[in-house]
Amino acid sequence: MPEPADDVRLLLERNLQRHRVTDRVTVHPMAVGDRPGSAEFFTYDNDVVSGLTPAPAQFGPGAERSRAEVTVTTLDRSLPDRVDLVKIDVEGHEPAVLDG
Repeated sequence: MPEPADDVRLLLERNLQRHRVTDRVTVHPMAVGDRPGSAEFFTYDNDVVSGLTPAPAQFGPGAERSRAEVTVTTLDRSLPDRVDLVKIDVEGHEPAVLDG
């Protein structure tokens, strides 16, 4: 399971440990897109939006909390042979994820 946001990934890993499913779920520090490589990952003070594209102007100047270079993989490369469920939460970036 890819998750590029450090804070979200840490919470996710703690929840997996708490529910004793770390043997079935692995979290990777990366984003998913239409091609492998790297990209800038943006996070914002509102803790609602983060992603590979800058936020809309309505967030106002200075709303950006951080940006970091992250590894990008494709959905095909990141999924095992058998998949029971895929949750995609990519803030409007769905076509690129599905293309990959």
